[in-house]
Amino acid sequence: MNNIARYISMLRRLFFLRAILVVALLMAQSPLYSQQEEQSPSLEELYSELDSLFANETIPDELFNLVDSLLTLDSAKYSSLNLRLGYVSNIVSAGRNFGFDQYGFSPGIAYYHHSGIFTGITGYFSNEYNPGYYLNTFNFGYIHTLGEKWVLSVAHDFYLFNDSIEYHSFDKVAQASIYFQKKWADVGADYALLYGNDKAHRLTVRANGRLKIKTLGFINSITFMPGASFQWGNANVFYLRQPRTAATDLNQIVQENNYPKLEYGGYRRLVYLLESDRQLAAASYLRERGYTRDQIEHTIASYYNGEFTVEDTFGFMNYSFSLPVSITAGKWNLLLNYAYNLPVALPGEEIEYSANGYFSTTLSYLIYWQKK
Repeated sequence: MNNIARYISMLRRLFFLRAILVVALLMAQSPLYSQQEEQSPSLEELYSELDSLFANETIPDELFNLVDSLLTLDSAKYSSLNLRLGYVSNIVSAGRNFGFDQYGFSPGIAYYHHSGIFTGITGYFSNEYNPGYYLNTFNFGYIHTLGEKWVLSVAHDFYLFNDSIEYHSFDKVAQASIYFQKKWADVGADYALLYGNDKAHRLTVRANGRLKIKTLGFINSITFMPGASFQWGNANVFYLRQPRTAATDLNQIVQENNYPKLEYGGYRRLVYLLESDRQLAAASYLRERGYTRDQIEHTIASYYNGEFTVEDTFGFMNYSFSLPVSITAGKWNLLLNYAYNLPVALPGEEIEYSANGYFSTTLSYLIYWQKK
């Protein structure tokens, strides 16, 4: 492949890389629940989930192809503009499907300088918003090769929501990536800090293979890039006590404070009194079993305070598997992808998340020029 062809391949994918890393991070805004009963989403939940409309967190192929192009570009000095239009059939958040039925489009433009500096703007349309154009993202960053096989990148992103979205958890993202490439496979890791009104972390480890088929006619190549990713992160886990867990919660309060233990029937009796709003009877019941005044007050207060709690929890969140296909014809590129997610509950969650999948596609066109 000559230098111009390599450069076209690299720049075609540079905008995809930023779209993947920026928009996928929007997915982290949804709160998580630690109760089995289905919850009605709040306005903030709905907004945070819709913000992830065009997320392609499970598509490492664009990043890996960018790595491939950078490592083979040698001394070619090109700058470029990349124009693209994307579509996604469904939304997920760290692999979690919350049952919303949205689809949408994302036009964008990105500029790459031969020094490694890049910047871009992307707009987002959703069938669930009114007005449908609800978000712009602006990003800038730097990408650099180390030796023959390593690539590093750093970037920062800003989210500009329209006036219909009065509150959002995150509106800025700082991100860093490192990747190692062999001829037929690539591995790498991304770290992202999401911040704004709240703060969250995402760590994703990715690996993929690559099989390129050269064709005749106007299509230059077709590349298959099956991959997998594994994501860790933190999110707010909301706990709402259910009747079946009330006695267990009381037992935990007693054990954590080393208070006099009760029999199982005693816990159930105490739950009945507290849920009937009979605090005096509950206090008398505990006093008869050796509780001091301070212990009684603390036990009753802890029980009521624990009816609804919010905890920032970190843990493993999702397995993802994807099958992207990249079709190149001159300066045009068409990316088709199907992603399949196996989400995992965070510590403290009792929800059993179901597996889910979605389809996405992106069409892009590259304009480039060589440094004189």
